[in-house]
Amino acid sequence: MQLPSALKLPRLEDCAAELVEGALFWAASLYTSSYAAKAQRLVTSCEAWGVCCNPALMPDGALEGVQGENKEGSYALRHRLIATKPLFIYEVLRLSPLPLAWLDVDLEFHSFPTLFTPTAWADVPSWDGRTPATANAPAPRDVLLWNWQAPVPFFEGRRLKMASGVAWFNKTAPAEALLLAWSEAMAYELNVAAPDDQVMDLLVNEDRWIDRVAFGWLPESYLRMMPRHAHIVPVIDHDRGGPVSQKGRNSPIDPVLPPKKPIGPKVIA
Repeated sequence: MQLPSALKLPRLEDCAAELVEGALFWAASLYTSSYAAKAQRLVTSCEAWGVCCNPALMPDGALEGVQGENKEGSYALRHRLIATKPLFIYEVLRLSPLPLAWLDVDLEFHSFPTLFTPTAWADVPSWDGRTPATANAPAPRDVLLWNWQAPVPFFEGRRLKMASGVAWFNKTAPAEALLLAWSEAMAYELNVAAPDDQVMDLLVNEDRWIDRVAFGWLPESYLRMMPRHAHIVPVIDHDRGGPVSQKGRNSPIDPVLPPKKPIGPKVIA
């Protein structure tokens, strides 16, 4: 796994000083040149609510072999960018002094995202009864994801069907471990063009990351998608309320879990 050398990772200190001072989190994104206007729109909405957002431009031709059929705007390039996203988030978070929110570049803030701050979850019991945060402890969540199945009572909060347009990762070892596992799963050759959200679903549901990470499920207002969410007042809006088209949005490839590597010698009882 390796990010293109031409890709410059965003940094918190690249934002204006007034956005950095006192910040409890910041946000990053990844875009290509054809999405430059949407990247600027995202930044403008972030700054309006006092949030440091730093989208990173993937330079044209930076991804190895992106020529011909993999040109700008092609599904091939889209899939390469999707496969790159988890490793990008992992590397940015690893170098960051603060928790990090991932935002697709076609999103906009309509109000301040209070759930991205530690105190917002301090009094919310987690599904496994983990101890809430104290004044000197980190937030009681390692990762916040948008989950289509969060409201389904049958699953009791223990099943994920992710929409990966928005996600938040705390500065904790479990958050980094999940990001590394997600990166490795996307780098597995059978998943190279697989939907990243479905790969995360596999990790959480089938590979039991639900038991290794303290998750929080973000409400619908944190990724309003029209026309399904016409009744929702958004905190984060998708593409200015434009209808979400399903055409070509996901690869037809069904992801699989990579094979496990044995760790240490076998112990025979």
